[in-house]
Amino acid sequence: MLGKWKEFYNSIFEYGKIFRRKKIGAKKVLLLHPGYSIARHFNNYEAVLSVLDVMYGIKVEALVCNKAVSGCCLRGALGQLPDGMIKDWDACTPCQKKLRNRLKPFDASLIFLTDLVSDEDRRSADAIVRNLPNPVTVAEIIKLEVKGVLIGADIWQSIQRCLFIGSPKSISLIPGNVAYEYIKSGILYAYAMDAFFQKNRYDLILSNEVGYIDWGIPVRFALKNKIPVLNQNHCFYWLKMLTLRLNKSLEDLHNIPHVPTLNEFKNAVGTQDLMDQYIEKGRIALINFMGQADPHNKVRNDKKCREFFTGKKNVVIFTHLCWDGALAAGDVIFSTFEDWLTKTFEIASQEKDVNWIFRLHPAERELKTNSQINTLTHLNQLLKENPSSNIKIMDGTEGLKTCDILPFIHAGISVIGTVSMELPAHGVPCLLASRKGYAEQEFVISVKSVDDYVSKVRAIKDAPRPTKRQQELALAYAGLAFDKKRCFDVAGLFDTEDSSDSGLKKSRWNLWIKRSDNKSLIKKMTLFGA
Repeated sequence: MLGKWKEFYNSIFEYGKIFRRKKIGAKKVLLLHPGYSIARHFNNYEAVLSVLDVMYGIKVEALVCNKAVSGCCLRGALGQLPDGMIKDWDACTPCQKKLRNRLKPFDASLIFLTDLVSDEDRRSADAIVRNLPNPVTVAEIIKLEVKGVLIGADIWQSIQRCLFIGSPKSISLIPGNVAYEYIKSGILYAYAMDAFFQKNRYDLILSNEVGYIDWGIPVRFALKNKIPVLNQNHCFYWLKMLTLRLNKSLEDLHNIPHVPTLNEFKNAVGTQDLMDQYIEKGRIALINFMGQADPHNKVRNDKKCREFFTGKKNVVIFTHLCWDGALAAGDVIFSTFEDWLTKTFEIASQEKDVNWIFRLHPAERELKTNSQINTLTHLNQLLKENPSSNIKIMDGTEGLKTCDILPFIHAGISVIGTVSMELPAHGVPCLLASRKGYAEQEFVISVKSVDDYVSKVRAIKDAPRPTKRQQELALAYAGLAFDKKRCFDVAGLFDTEDSSDSGLKKSRWNLWIKRSDNKSLIKKMTLFGA
């Protein structure tokens, strides 16, 4: 049976290959990648582009950084503080060597940013940075606009990712330090991409991210010039599941890349039978993702929970990883996570009849984070300035999972994230400080503005439990979010050998084709076609 399916599959693809190329000609695709990064990103590119080649015929080029900018998304942990000077920015040579080798399967020529910016561009970029307030605030960086496109959020994401840092009150700008060089980098990317996409037309941009300097700014200028961007995003299970999201406008960037949009969800659960199927998938997905309460440690975990959760109504604020790029999507109403936490803390300190618990993101402890400017130090400073007996911090040392604390809490508050599904699915109200993605679904409490958020936080103690329908919608949404019809299992593309510089073996690619939901993949690929 498998042999017959394989024969049929191959014949359809061969026919499509001939028909499509004769009918519409070769498609021109720009592979957008800032440098070598990790080989697994390229494995995903290779898989996606293999299907594109069969369906349309493609000409692939690659856009990379080549010292035209001194701040690159691939440089990490360069200093403890953003005003620290960087001793050696020249890490391009080994990166380019690996990149050239890894691009061989794509038959791609490199487009160096060096060749796209002039000396005048460099002088202009320097002048813009020098004219910024010094020290500069995060809010002033975020509102930076060049050539009619807001690029500040992408710049700030890159600074944070480079330093694994939260949001300081202000940052010094000194030529050669992280903040100065990344702002300059973003401006140069904006100059280059504005000119590049006016002169060069593509049918599609394929990008691994839609944020940060090296991805986000080219993506924004591509969309400004009406070139669609197909974003491949690792969702939920890092490097095991892959989603593809087509962006056709700058407004589309507010969508969270790895979760269903409002319309996708409505279309998926259009009948009761489909709804029931996704509800069951959601139950399984949330168990696999969240885990289950450990019965062997129930007594110990319940005792730990009672140390935090009193007889009052308990509301948990689920914080985010301080240097995470999550603010890039979801249409978040605050500029930084710290702004959100500060406003929430202010309300909590006034609402004494509620027990408020600020819970650190698990990765804040597990991953490398700046030791001085992070979520925990920010919350501790707030408590120091305004001690409040009804506010506590869960700093991650308790060993409690979300599933352990659910029976003890009345409501949860966050910005974006999987708690948006987890809490309502288990009958707990969830308030989000955002307007898109999860926040569009009727099983969460969403807001329109900061004033609206303040009002709803004050009223959260009286929030009713999600109805049975809302709980089912949350489960169904989780089922669709994790479903292989929109999340492709790419774990089979990776092992120690095939994740190297050499690219995928044909046998590995063929194995993945057999395991994948081919019809769904093809459908997604044809979204941008004729």
